[in-house]
Amino acid sequence: MSLLNEAIRKKMARIGEMSVLAGTLILGIWYFSGSLSAQEDIPNAADSAVQAIARNETAKPLPSHEEDIFYQKALSYHREDKLNQAIQMYKQVIRVNPDHRDALFNLSSAYIQLAAYSDAYPLLKQLELSDHRNPGILVNLAIAEIGLGRPAEAIHLLDLAANQYEEPQFGIYFHRAAALSQLGKLEEARISYKKAEKLNTSHNNLIFNLAVLSDKLQRYDDAIQYYGKFLQQNDTLPPHDKKNIEARIRSLHAYLGAKRNQTEVNSARQSKRSIE
Repeated sequence: MSLLNEAIRKKMARIGEMSVLAGTLILGIWYFSGSLSAQEDIPNAADSAVQAIARNETAKPLPSHEEDIFYQKALSYHREDKLNQAIQMYKQVIRVNPDHRDALFNLSSAYIQLAAYSDAYPLLKQLELSDHRNPGILVNLAIAEIGLGRPAEAIHLLDLAANQYEEPQFGIYFHRAAALSQLGKLEEARISYKKAEKLNTSHNNLIFNLAVLSDKLQRYDDAIQYYGKFLQQNDTLPPHDKKNIEARIRSLHAYLGAKRNQTEVNSARQSKRSIE
C-alpha cells in the first residue's frame, strides 16, 4: 500500500515536509520596521531573533532620503506579499547603501519565500560574516541550506542559533526536523516536530508535516489525526487539495479497518487451534 499518493506528494511539496520545504516554506522571517512582526503562516524564528536585528539598527546613522523611500516602499510591498516588487525595491536600497543590513536580510527572506535559495544564500553569508551569532541570520541561512540540499550544514547552523536563546524556539525545532527528514532520519525528525508542536499546537505547516511524516513512518492513526486537524484549520483549502487529503484519510481508515479485522480473524483461528 503506497504511503502517499501522487496528489498528496504534490501537496506536500507545496505546503510542507520540506523537500523543502519551502517555500515551504514558504520559509523565512523578516523584520518590519515599527511592527517587529513576522508573518504568522511562515515558519519563523522567535520574535527575539527579529528584535535582535531591530536593535542593531539603532546604532546606524539615519538613512539618506532616497534610501529611506526605497526601503519603505520595499516594506510596503513585502507586507502585501508582492515579493517581486519588494525585491526590486530592496535592491534599490542596497544600490544606494550596500551595507544596509535590514534590506539585505529582508531581501534574503523574500528570496526564501520564492524558494530562490541560491539567491538568498550569498546575502545571508554576507550578513553572517559581520554578525555570526545573530540567530535570525543563522536560521534563515539554515533554511537556505535545506533548500539547496545541504541538511547537515543546516543542522549545524540551527544548533548555533539555538545556543543564542535561553528558551526553546519553535523555528529551531521545525527546521531541524525538516533537515533531519531530508537526511532520511525520519524518527528523529518526528521527535523534533513534536517538540515544535509543544510550542505551537496549531501551526499549519507543522500539522501537515506531521501528517505526512506519520504517514511515511506508518503511524497511520497519527497521520489520520493530523490530516484531519489540517483540514479543520483550513476551511478555504482549494477543493482539489481538500478532496485528495480526504481520500487519503479514507484510504488509511480502510487499511486500518482491514488490518484490525485480519487480526481478529487470526486471533480467532489461534483460539480455535488451542481448543482443538
